[in-house]
Amino acid sequence: MDSRKTKLLLSVIHEYIKKATPVASKMLAGRGGFKISSATLRNEMADLEEEGYLVQPHTSAGRIPTEAGFAFYLASLSGKESALDNKEKKDLERAARTAEFPEKSLAKVLAELSEEAVILAFGKNDVYYTGLSNLFAKPEFHDQDLVYRIGEVVDHLDEIINEIFEETKEEIKVLIGKKNPFSADCGAVVSRYRGKNKKVGLVAVLGPIRMDYGKNIALVREVKDLLNKI
Repeated sequence: MDSRKTKLLLSVIHEYIKKATPVASKMLAGRGGFKISSATLRNEMADLEEEGYLVQPHTSAGRIPTEAGFAFYLASLSGKESALDNKEKKDLERAARTAEFPEKSLAKVLAELSEEAVILAFGKNDVYYTGLSNLFAKPEFHDQDLVYRIGEVVDHLDEIINEIFEETKEEIKVLIGKKNPFSADCGAVVSRYRGKNKKVGLVAVLGPIRMDYGKNIALVREVKDLLNKI
């Protein structure tokens, strides 16, 4: 893919992550720093659609990224996740010092900072989750069928965690679409951790597929490091 199309695709994805609405060529021509007309942008977006990176949900609408588009975006993020600010780090460190159940306190702060749902597994069969209200507040989850499907996921969390546990090592892993055992409608940032007592657990941030992966990878990395010390 040439550099202009790469910039265009990433611009569409960034806008979609922020607004959760289809992105039109006029929007990018006005603010995306492209020195070409909206008609040319529209043609290139059509090319990206033919290549499988974008899709037009309605004839008159702009375009949104496909699973392949998000996979391209994730590859571009490699080693470039966001840096946490001092307040975020201090909030997490404070939670890790909680006298009782610091793991759960960390999960709650992680849910607040990511604005997503968080799942914590202490071993395979002891599962704690928080922040589902964050998930259901996203525009995507105004669809009642999607809410029902996520409800089914919650009902079978033990089975899903067992599956992910077997496939996840201690490096951070991003699961999207069909590769996400939680839900093909969602994205997840997951990692194993190993506490001082050598007990292995798993931490996951679960959100819509358009989640802010750069920030959430950085958050999971910080939380994992803190869990390793508990």
